[in-house]
Amino acid sequence: MGYGFPAAIGAKIGNEDKLVICISGDGGMQMNIQEMATAVAVELPVIICIFNNSSLGMVRQVQTLFYEKHYSSVCTRRRKSCDLRCSGTSDQCPVYSPDFVALAKSY
Repeated sequence: MGYGFPAAIGAKIGNEDKLVICISGDGGMQMNIQEMATAVAVELPVIICIFNNSSLGMVRQVQTLFYEKHYSSVCTRRRKSCDLRCSGTSDQCPVYSPDFVALAKSY
C-alpha cells in the first residue's frame, strides 16, 4: 500500500519522454504523500489519479476476507464522535481530510 506514487516517480525518471500516470487510493496516497516534494523538486510531470473512497482499502480487504468483516481503523473519516456500529461512509460522516487538491497546491 502506498507504492504507486514513488513507483511513478521512478518510472518518470527512467522514461522522461513517456506519459506516467499514478493511480492510487486515498489511503495509499497518504502513505507516501511526502514524495510530492521530490516530484516538485526535480520537476517531474507525473499525473496522479486518486480514488477517494475514505478507506484503507487493502487493510479493509484483509479484514473482510480473514476477520469476518470486523473492521478496525480502516475508515479515514471516522472520528471519536462517530457511532461505534457504523459500517461505512454515509452522508452523516464528517468531511474527508485531507483536501488533496489543496495539499498538492501547497507543494
